[in-house]
Amino acid sequence: MNRLRRMMQGRNGSDQFAIALLYFGVILALFGSLLELGYLLILSYVPLIMSIFRTFSKDIASRRRENQDYLTAMAHLKAMVWRKKRSVTGSETHRYYICPYCKQKLRVPKGKGKVAITCPHCGKEFKKKS
Repeated sequence: MNRLRRMMQGRNGSDQFAIALLYFGVILALFGSLLELGYLLILSYVPLIMSIFRTFSKDIASRRRENQDYLTAMAHLKAMVWRKKRSVTGSETHRYYICPYCKQKLRVPKGKGKVAITCPHCGKEFKKKS
């Protein structure tokens, strides 16, 4: 155990990006073997080798910056998925319309009959059934 600890001293170790690369490589390898696609199986080595490289790298500042970029990108992706999910799940109580003049997305409560919708962005008014 001490030998491993001494070997990893001053190295990056595993971070979220290295773990994501590892999962991606394993998934590619599984799909490559299940679908019998040799090129996909060979391609799966790239993220696996990158993950090992990141884990044993001594350039900790660069690896931390790359990991932070990965975490930022994942946060943006999660926010985008959350917004899309919210617009779909909110469809039980609201209807979504797009302003025909400025293409702004508008939310209107359901069950109000035919309503005049005023776009807060451009100020134009149009009628739709809610």
